[in-house]
Amino acid sequence: MKDYLLKLLARCSDENFGQEAVEYAILQGHVQLSWDLETDLRLIMGQPGQPETGCYDKLCAKYRTVTRQHTETLVGLYESSGLMAAILGVPTLPASNPAPVMRHD
Repeated sequence: MKDYLLKLLARCSDENFGQEAVEYAILQGHVQLSWDLETDLRLIMGQPGQPETGCYDKLCAKYRTVTRQHTETLVGLYESSGLMAAILGVPTLPASNPAPVMRHD
């Protein structure tokens, strides 16, 4: 089974993103495999010379949306927890200690 999936992913795309998109779709149940390589390739990539008959572009668009949502969620969590500043090495001031005000008398 592992060899079959690796072969299918490699035949669907030379790019890592495309392979991840197809793998995600399979794992999420968006693509039901027949376990026949040519049949599954046609399902995903479309009939030869007719890519619009496949679902590859839709799978990539869906995966791009999901990864963007995950990224936005992580960034929000990092920012709200202060981890973003720590990751970027930006010093933060505690909320209870406001920044000192310089007075020129």
